Amino acid sequence: MKVFVTVGTTKFEKLIEKICEKEFQDDQNCEKLTVQYGKSKRPKITIASEVYDYKPSIKVDLREADVIISAGGSGTILESLELQKNIIVVVNTDLMDNHQQELVDQLVKDGYIVSCSLDGLQDGFKKKQSKKWESGDNRAVLDIIDQLMK
Repeated sequence: MKVFVTVGTTKFEKLIEKICEKEFQDDQNCEKLTVQYGKSKRPKITIASEVYDYKPSIKVDLREADVIISAGGSGTILESLELQKNIIVVVNTDLMDNHQQELVDQLVKDGYIVSCSLDGLQDGFKKKQSKKWESGDNRAVLDIIDQLMK
């Protein structure tokens, strides 16, 4: 399985450490692990991998992945949904303004994504979204954001 992990522009050391564990990689049958680690420390990974802090676009990484693990950034979530990818969101609860949680909660409720805690990440792989995103249906996300802003 090809797994892409992205933390965006933030620091999420705990997620990076978790996915670097050999036990985690073995349990998920990872054949390739691509990690965008942002401001976190550069990870040391034992399997075939690509690691980087930032690059202009992660579209190719999203497209090539079987599963995407995201720290909850709305841009990554939307792009992943557009590509009909399985996405597991692990919200970084260490951030002071946990603004991502409401959007994630609504998308989980609507069946579009899977969300879990860091400790529950391995169980998150066993769950699947119940609904596929209709390509071009960005209106649903805009409606969710609009509801959250009220």
